[in-house]
Amino acid sequence: MKKKIFITLFIIILISISIYKVYPKSGSFDKLILTYYTHTQFDDLSINKRCNLKAYNDVNKISEFLSYLKKFQLTEYRGKIPRETDDPYFIEISTTSGSYLGIIIENKDFIEFDIKTEDGNTISKKYKINDNNLDMKYIEDFYNNAELVR
Repeated sequence: MKKKIFITLFIIILISISIYKVYPKSGSFDKLILTYYTHTQFDDLSINKRCNLKAYNDVNKISEFLSYLKKFQLTEYRGKIPRETDDPYFIEISTTSGSYLGIIIENKDFIEFDIKTEDGNTISKKYKINDNNLDMKYIEDFYNNAELVR
C-alpha cells in the first residue's frame, strides 16, 4: 500500500514539474527580463534599422527607454512572430562588464529578447505583449533622435 502511495505522489510531482516547465511564463518586463541584471548599470544603447546604426551613450536616455518597456505585461511566446514591417529594429543595450540586452522589434504586439547575463549565460526569449502594444511612433522617434554611428 505504501508503495502505491509513493508511486502516485512521484507521478503527481513529475506532472506538476512538467506543467510548470511547459506553461508560458507571464509577468512584467521588470520581473521577466531585468531580473537578469540585478547588479548592472546599462551604459550604451545602439539601435539599428535598414543597416543604419545609431546610438545613445546617455544613461538618462537609456533609462527612459527601459522605463518605457517597464510598463508592459508580457507572456512567453513560442511561435513564430508575425512580421509587420520590412525594417525591424535591432536594439542592444550593453554594459561595460560585457553583458547586454538585445531587443528585436518587428511587430507592435510582440517583442524578442537576446539576453547575455552578468554570469555570461545567453538566453533568447519571445513575448506577446498583453495589456498594450508597442507605440511604433515612440520607437521610430527614439531611433530618429539617436546619434548616427554609420
